[in-house]
Amino acid sequence: MSQPSFPPRLIDAADDAAVRDALSAAKSDSMDPSRAMRALSDFQATKAAGSSAGVARQAARWKWALFAKVPASLALLCAIGVGWTAWPKASDRAMGPTEPTATPAATVEKAPETSPAPSEPPFEASIRVEDLPSAPMANEKRNSAAKTDSSFNDELAIMESARAALSKNDTDVCIRALDRYERRFPHGMFAEEAPVMRLEALVARGDRDRARSLGESILAKNPDGPHASRIRSLLASIH
Repeated sequence: MSQPSFPPRLIDAADDAAVRDALSAAKSDSMDPSRAMRALSDFQATKAAGSSAGVARQAARWKWALFAKVPASLALLCAIGVGWTAWPKASDRAMGPTEPTATPAATVEKAPETSPAPSEPPFEASIRVEDLPSAPMANEKRNSAAKTDSSFNDELAIMESARAALSKNDTDVCIRALDRYERRFPHGMFAEEAPVMRLEALVARGDRDRARSLGESILAKNPDGPHASRIRSLLASIH
C-alpha cells in the first residue's frame, strides 16, 4: 500500500522569491516568550487593582501588539494562497496523468407502442348484380336479329323461286322448292302461304285428288283464314 502524499511546505513549494521572503519574515516576526509572560502579568495586575488607567494602558499595549502582528499575518495569508495554487502543480507532477472518466452512455427511450388505427368497414356496393345489364343477353338479341334477317332472306328466296316456277307452269320445280322450304322452316314466316301455293301447283298439274285433300285440310284448320276464299275458289275449279 503506497504512503499518502502530503503537500510540500509553502516556503519550499513557492516559486516566487518575494513569496519566500514574506514567509521567512512572518516566521521570524513572532513574539518573544518573555514578553508574552510579562504582558500577561501586567494584565492580571491591572485587573486586580481595578485601575482604569492601568486598563487603558494595557488595552493600548495589546492594541499595539495586535497591529504589529497584522503585516505579518497578511504576509502569511498571501503565502498560503500562493502555495495552495502552486501545490496542485507539484502534486500533479508526482501523481502522473489521470485516466479520463468514462462518459455514461446515453440511454434511448423506447417510444410507446401505438395501437393500429381501426380499419375502415368494407365497401358495400349499392348496385346489385341483377341491376346491371346483361351483356350475353344483348349479344343473344343481336345474334337472334341477325339470324332472323338471314332466315327471312332465305325464306323469301325459296318462296320467290317457287312462285317463279309456278308462273312458268313448271309445277315440279315449284313443288320441290316448297318441300325444301317446309323442311327448313316448318314454322317460318310463309308457313300459311306455302300450302296454298302447293294447292295451286297441284291444280295446275291436274292432280285433283291430292289438290282436293290438301284444300279441305287447310280449310278445316283455319276456315276463316286470309287465304280461305282463294282455297275455296281453287276447289270449285276442279269439280
